[in-house]
Amino acid sequence: MNAINGSSIVRGSSWLRGSMDAEIFPKDISIIENPLKARCFSSRPFDSEGLKTYSKTIVSDGILKTWLLDLSCGKKLNLDSTANAVRSISAPPTPGITNITFTNGLKSKLDLMNDMVLL
Repeated sequence: MNAINGSSIVRGSSWLRGSMDAEIFPKDISIIENPLKARCFSSRPFDSEGLKTYSKTIVSDGILKTWLLDLSCGKKLNLDSTANAVRSISAPPTPGITNITFTNGLKSKLDLMNDMVLL
């Protein structure tokens, strides 16, 4: 997930820097973040900068739709924060992620395991 972290995008160290709205996964793959998911350890109504969190689709049908941004990274990229700021006691906020869900794709678990064995 470091490749979609706003800090990596700002530094230019992410291989996804120029990939917004580009296909980065097969069409049947989506990644969704839901920081409001009930009874999950990392759920939170607000990020570390006080912004209200919300569910967001990061990858939709294989296409990158957003990076993870805090206020600082958003400002440097001329974008709005995605309310993904996290922090520790001794560090400033940085973009982070919580409660992600991947879609299943087209193959069954057994098919995927068989593909791995054949490698």
